[in-house]
Amino acid sequence: MTMCCLSYADNFTRTQMERLAAIWEESGFTDATKRARCLQMKYHVETL
Repeated sequence: MTMCCLSYADNFTRTQMERLAAIWEESGFTDATKRARCLQMKYHVETL
């Protein structure tokens, strides 16, 4: 998945990314790298 789409995020895209971030968070990744990416994504979406 590329991050470039977030640069042009509109309300629909932001909603989708928030939903995806929530799903990732609820999945409870045990892989530390994936967990870190999840948190980075969540933070990035919240700052849009």
